Amino acid sequence: MTTGRRLDNTPARARAWHHARHAAVCDVIEPWAHGTVVRATRHPSYYDFNLVRVEEDPRMTAQALMAFADEALAGLAHRRLDFDLADAAELHRRDFENEGFKSERLVWMRHEFAAPPGPDIAVE
Repeated sequence: MTTGRRLDNTPARARAWHHARHAAVCDVIEPWAHGTVVRATRHPSYYDFNLVRVEEDPRMTAQALMAFADEALAGLAHRRLDFDLADAAELHRRDFENEGFKSERLVWMRHEFAAPPGPDIAVE
């Protein structure tokens, strides 16, 4: 019988992998109350490495999160917030979009084993 609960730590490992990418590239890594601000000052226009990471449910309004991002990412031409928890992000999606933010859901995939034999399939 299954309980429907995840028994491994796959989500935590995926987040750790994503955070390690930032650690490898970013020269500014500053904790804040609900996550981490990361910046790669050598690459100020590279969105993936200049952002506010929201690592828990911040229990803040979207407007407060935007104001924090404005301050944390001052001097950059963009504002990006990455949420580690989809449920926390979803609460704010409409508010961010109404303020002109683009929102997207990302799915991280990691193959733990070699692909089985078979034809190559194009991925779009």
